[in-house]
Amino acid sequence: MKLPHLFVVGLSLYTVNVDAQGCGNGCPPLNDLGFPKDSLCEGNTTAAKDTNDVFTTCFGKKKSLRLSDFIGKGRVTVVSNYYFGCNAGRRESGVFAHTAQRLYEDHPNKVTFIASNHGASCSQWSNYMVKDAKTYFPNTVVPKEMPLVMDDTDFILRDLFFTTPFGHPSYVVLDGNLQVRHKFIGPCCGLESYASCSLNNAKSLDADLTEFVETILKEVEETYAPTPSASPTNSMPTPENGSCEVGEWSDWSGCSITCGSEGSGHEFKWRIVKDTRDNPDTNITLAPCPSFVENRPCDPSEPVCKRTCTPEIGKQYEVKVIAEEFNKPRDVAFHPTPGYHLGARSEGQEFSTENLGDGEAWVVNGHNHSVSIVSAVRSKFQTTLSRRDRGYYHYNINATALSFNSVSDSGRNPDRDSFNYWAVCNDNMNTYLDRKEPNYFMGPTLYNSFPGDFNTVNRLGGSCSESDQCFFLHSDMLHEAPACIGIAHDPEVKTAFGNVYWAFDATGNRENGQLVRFDFQQPHGPRSMDHSVAAVRRYPEVKLRRGNLGMHAGMVVHSVRR
Repeated sequence: MKLPHLFVVGLSLYTVNVDAQGCGNGCPPLNDLGFPKDSLCEGNTTAAKDTNDVFTTCFGKKKSLRLSDFIGKGRVTVVSNYYFGCNAGRRESGVFAHTAQRLYEDHPNKVTFIASNHGASCSQWSNYMVKDAKTYFPNTVVPKEMPLVMDDTDFILRDLFFTTPFGHPSYVVLDGNLQVRHKFIGPCCGLESYASCSLNNAKSLDADLTEFVETILKEVEETYAPTPSASPTNSMPTPENGSCEVGEWSDWSGCSITCGSEGSGHEFKWRIVKDTRDNPDTNITLAPCPSFVENRPCDPSEPVCKRTCTPEIGKQYEVKVIAEEFNKPRDVAFHPTPGYHLGARSEGQEFSTENLGDGEAWVVNGHNHSVSIVSAVRSKFQTTLSRRDRGYYHYNINATALSFNSVSDSGRNPDRDSFNYWAVCNDNMNTYLDRKEPNYFMGPTLYNSFPGDFNTVNRLGGSCSESDQCFFLHSDMLHEAPACIGIAHDPEVKTAFGNVYWAFDATGNRENGQLVRFDFQQPHGPRSMDHSVAAVRRYPEVKLRRGNLGMHAGMVVHSVRR
């Protein structure tokens, strides 16, 4: 385990609390069973594809930022990881804001500090930081240009730099190549309250960050020392005040409604607008850059909304039995990569890897809490295998819906892409096959359909051989939607891992069901039980009504209107 020297004493003082919070400077971090987890560590360079995400800011010199903005010789970037509600972290954030402004003033246009905020309004968090900085360091610099405070609502920076279980508050220091030079937890990490972290302890962050940043700057100055010119007193001209950089407009979105009165809908288009102007005169207010979005009314395609009954499948249809003998099937989905899970042989059965027919259908069986995999559909090689979770009484009990991540071209880093993952919804209150009182500790379960790495195990929990009976081992689970009857994967490509699912929570507020957005974010993986990392958004204004017990609710994310 690599430990920056300045934290050895801090860790020895707070061993119990720090371990309880999962804090540590080990890289790569370990899961709760001691297995390594993927992480961007010291010495690694940020992948180019991760540097182009645009983030808006609510405080600081720039209105928006991309990590690629800070590539260049003699540049240093510091990123912090804070959660609103981590009171000990708030103690550090005031020190961070002070250090950010001071180092920026000492090294203008060379040093950038980014404060990523989770769980609070961006303006509220930045106000706390500035207020605390003034209190901690009176009669010194006042944060104004730095730090750049941004909302990391989708946890993109968190998932890039601070892979769980790396604790918070925590920091990375990047050089001009966006290489991670330092990655460490803060002095307050693992402490439970604002008061439990003394100001003197928190202020040690100022000295640590200063040392890290100035050491890198000194290295660069020594390596790239300028060659004296014939006229060293003459400086090269620089662009005056920068400009408003404006990108191309997108196409107009679809109309927000499909039927109704003229002009009753709305559509929009957007573009990237970046303010790079530097205003040295604080008494002059620059005019705002052009808007990044335009809206206009639109006419629905149908002037009158008609209520019509849609035929069951179509005006004419034929029903043909492909496979049967399921046990109360509730949902069916086709695997995006047929043959990927089963391979050529599993549980003593052979499967064709070349003649895949019309694909591979996965059928959720509600009554025996299993998934039937129908391979090579409608071919002479078609066969069926039934498989369930080793702990099916919790993770797969009375499953009603299944959805795959079918986005094969997301552009995500391969080590974070969740293509071929799948999730199920369970219509149960967590009764453990009716052997216990319901405790409502239920929600969607996530799986990786790759058969190796203990995603499937034998009955003893070991690796599956070709002849073993195999069981699924879940990759993650969230527990905020008891009696879940519908689920749909969101094909968005913005989040770091792509594990966003929309679910029909039939319990809701116990008066009506509700729509819930689940982002599993970084899965804990098989052989782990850390369910602490996720983002759950509930939409109580969307009131849903369920049918009978075990009834499936079909769901889909609209490809245009989202």
